[in-house]
Amino acid sequence: VNEAYLRYPNDPSSDSYGKTPNTEATVYSFALKVLKQNEVGEPLPGAAFTLYRQVSEDTWESMVSLQDEDGSTSEFLFPYLAEGVYKLVEDAAPPTYNQLKEPIYLTIQADVSTQSDGSQVLNGVTYQGYRLENTTRIPVSVDKVDGVGILTVQNQRGTVLPSTGGKGKTHFLVLGFMMVAVAGCFLVTKWRWAHANI
Repeated sequence: VNEAYLRYPNDPSSDSYGKTPNTEATVYSFALKVLKQNEVGEPLPGAAFTLYRQVSEDTWESMVSLQDEDGSTSEFLFPYLAEGVYKLVEDAAPPTYNQLKEPIYLTIQADVSTQSDGSQVLNGVTYQGYRLENTTRIPVSVDKVDGVGILTVQNQRGTVLPSTGGKGKTHFLVLGFMMVAVAGCFLVTKWRWAHANI
C-alpha cells in the first residue's frame, strides 16, 4: 500500500504548513518465471532473455536482462511486474540450438474488487502469452501458491530455414523453380543431342 499527501504553506509570511489527508493506493506486483526447455521438454541451460514493458503504443522500456552465463540454470525469474503488456526477447540461445526469431508477448491483468470500506482485494491474476506474427496463443500457467506466471520456452536443434510467409519463403521458392527449370532444359538438350547423332 502506498500513501501520499500534499504539504502546503498556510501563510507566505510564516513557516507554518498545512497537510492534506493521506491518500492510500494499493499497488500489486507480480512475477514471471521462464522455463527453458528443449524439444522433448528437458531443462535447457545456457540462454539469455530481456523483458520489455510497453509504456506507449510504439515505446518499450527494458525492464531486466537475465543470462545463464555458466550453463547452470534453465529457469529465469522476472519479479516486481505491474499490470500491463510485456515482450520477452531471447538474446541468446543455448549452443547448437536455434534462437527465437520473434518475441513472446505477455499481458498481465489483475482481478481486483473494492470492498464496502473502500479497501481493495486481489482475487487473482491472469497471464496471457501470444505471438504477433500469427496471433498464436502461448499457454502461461499460474502457481497457485504465490501467483507467479510460468512460461515454457522451447528451442529446436538444427538449421533455421527461411521463415514461412514473406520474402524468405518467396526467394526460397523462386530459387527452387529456377533450379528445376535449368535441370529440365539440360535434360531436354542432352536428349536432342543424343538423338541427333543416332
